Amino acid sequence: MNGRYLPFVSISTQIVGIRVEGGELVAEGPTGGFGDLPGGIVNPWDRQVSHGDLSFTDKKLYKLSFDARATRNVTIAATVNTFTDGQYIPRWERPITLTTGMRHFELPVAVYGTGTRTFSFNVGTYDVSYTLHLDNVSLTPVPES
Repeated sequence: MNGRYLPFVSISTQIVGIRVEGGELVAEGPTGGFGDLPGGIVNPWDRQVSHGDLSFTDKKLYKLSFDARATRNVTIAATVNTFTDGQYIPRWERPITLTTGMRHFELPVAVYGTGTRTFSFNVGTYDVSYTLHLDNVSLTPVPES
């Protein structure tokens, strides 16, 4: 957030396999669904690739920038969230539609309130599994004009 390096981690009810290949973060987006369906996820956020313990300034605008692709067309979510009393609470969330070609994304992020937040890509799916490729991810404050 403030120019320091923070590694991505896998947060999920079942581990999302993450690794680095050719300088890109590569994450497996396993299939899943309700109950006894393969993968056993209930919500897309049950599979995340994330940074935790981030502090945001109340009502400050940030810019999320990254390059991404997937091994099939899929929509994931970029989120800033908290977990309070075991509940996932999104503070900012945007759907990201990925294709098999690498694309560059830039999104404004506004988070209201203070406290520790987590930035994540929710990679859970109810459809066929896929592989996510991320590169050049940054989340930076937008200078005031």
